[in-house]
Amino acid sequence: MRWRDWLGVGERRWKKAPDEEVQPAKTLWDWLQLLIVPAILIGVTFVWSATQTRNDNRREDRRIAADRAAAEEARRDATLQSYLDQMSGLMLDKKLLTSTQLSAVRAVARTVTLAALRRLDGERKAAVVRFLDEAELVNIYEPDDLTGSPVVLLQGADLSGADLRRASLPGAELSGVDLTGAEFSGAVLNEAHLVGSRLRHAQLSRATLDATDLRKADLTGADLSDAYLADTNLGGAHLKGANLTGADLVHAKFMSNDAIFGRLLAHDVDLDAVMTDLPPDKKKEFLHVHKELLDSLTPRELANFNLSSEKLARFRRQASGP
Repeated sequence: MRWRDWLGVGERRWKKAPDEEVQPAKTLWDWLQLLIVPAILIGVTFVWSATQTRNDNRREDRRIAADRAAAEEARRDATLQSYLDQMSGLMLDKKLLTSTQLSAVRAVARTVTLAALRRLDGERKAAVVRFLDEAELVNIYEPDDLTGSPVVLLQGADLSGADLRRASLPGAELSGVDLTGAEFSGAVLNEAHLVGSRLRHAQLSRATLDATDLRKADLTGADLSDAYLADTNLGGAHLKGANLTGADLVHAKFMSNDAIFGRLLAHDVDLDAVMTDLPPDKKKEFLHVHKELLDSLTPRELANFNLSSEKLARFRRQASGP
């Protein structure tokens, strides 16, 4: 049998009677045509159904995510409101503001504050801090007690990501607080205590840090551009990768002597870069203010300030000059 006969593409001749109607036999191609069309329809239906299912699943996922986000927002709002109600009760009914340093009411206030902060986001954490500051609960000095201990001690608190842009927190006691990634752009932190605080990648651009205590603070990767750091104590602070562009560092303290910590030197401060950014009059003032530091540096300590022995000798000569 020839292949043309098998596929039915060749010409065939049929004999029939005058009154007889003959139906040609189905070829393989005819059968294939009958199968292809339904197969295409089934495939299209399957693809359409799968696409619809994916779209439905995506819509459902978005709805579930939106519901969860809304529920989380409601939970955070409820947590914040509950905290404010509790603190108001402690202030009004339990005389928190006039309590003694070791009183039970202060311990309760600290406990509920730390618990609330762990459950809040950056915006609401900032609301807690602003509330505590306005109520004078986190100031270093209390009206009738000059011991330096605030009513609510925030040491160990989780304030990571707190949005405190342009906040006014002079004299706030924030030592030992986790402020990782916190927003302090344009904030006023004059004379605040941030000893040992974690400020990694915090935003402190244009912040006012006059006489702020940043001893042993972790400022790795922090943005201190255009910050005002007059009399700021940076002894023992870690500044690796910190952005100090345009910061006023003329009277900042890179070295401090402490009865508890001993001699503290700032870490990873590029003094050569700092000097390069200063105008001539400020450069002379900087060298004069930091003459004691430059004279005291040992060869092992030069790496902290990105100084070679030659650069140090040059700075010392300039600091001793007229």
